[in-house]
Amino acid sequence: MSHNSSVREFAGRVQTDLARKLVLLTGARQAGKTTLARQLMAHFEPAQYLNWDVPADRQLIVQNAWSPKAKLVVFDEIHKMRDCSVRELMVTNGLTASAALERLLARGGFPEPCLAASDTDADRWRAQYATDLIREDVLEFSRVHELRTMQLMFEMLRERVGSPVTLSKLAQALQISPTTATRYVEILESLYIVFRVTPWHRDVARSLLKEAKIYFLDSGLVKGDAGVKLENAVAAMLLKHCHHRQDAEGKAITLHTIRDKERHEIDFVLAEGDSVTDLVEVKLSDTTPSAYLHRMAERMAPARAVQIVAELRQPAQHGRVEVCDAAKWLGRLSA
Repeated sequence: MSHNSSVREFAGRVQTDLARKLVLLTGARQAGKTTLARQLMAHFEPAQYLNWDVPADRQLIVQNAWSPKAKLVVFDEIHKMRDCSVRELMVTNGLTASAALERLLARGGFPEPCLAASDTDADRWRAQYATDLIREDVLEFSRVHELRTMQLMFEMLRERVGSPVTLSKLAQALQISPTTATRYVEILESLYIVFRVTPWHRDVARSLLKEAKIYFLDSGLVKGDAGVKLENAVAAMLLKHCHHRQDAEGKAITLHTIRDKERHEIDFVLAEGDSVTDLVEVKLSDTTPSAYLHRMAERMAPARAVQIVAELRQPAQHGRVEVCDAAKWLGRLSA
């Protein structure tokens, strides 16, 4: 069968499915997903195409305001919607930076609870979401008898946000093998439930521990105090920032953490290729940079060093370390 005939056959199957259900089209970059989607629109006139990367389209998507007359609505780049950010809420909902951060910390970053009419509606959504993650989504990747163990791991990770996670110790607590524990985390990653922030290894490799931190894409799932929830929200927004710069600018931007053998740490490191560009410490109210942040700021110059504080009265500059308002700093990220 020729390539063209294979494409036509595949398009025909998608067209048939679209007559009765939602279709998710995934694949490698430049594989022709958008082209295929636009071709299919001709069979469902009137149709509407919305691209998440276009600000005007993004606002329509967030507000569920696409045309009610459309027989087919195509959402392109919609995978990027999975987590709201301070910048997004400022752009799409007209919130101030501080109000946007407050909303994200209270509701989490997923669009439905974040934009819900009330906290009660958001809480009801999240309760059902957490249940469905294990009972439905995870079931596709694992056997039924593993669901209880998966649920226990899920709950344990919710309580360990912000701390390095040793999978061998987690496996021991769950009475499973380290290999199985790793597989479970990979399942949660593949479902966009959690993501790992790994240690930065360039220049300071000998002093680093290897344990990664595990964060949730939905900050509302985190079990912890306000500081822990803030750190998770910042992690999710920094990851979104990295992905946006990778996609929009082709930059090799990655997100890491630093922690040495003496347990000194810096919450987040942004790197471009082999070079650290930003050191980011996250605090709820503490405005005094640690000696370790000062030391690493000097060591990794000219990388920018910042301590972002949610409850800040006055910004300040301490040597190479800038202390600034968390909401305003997050509002300047690229996504």
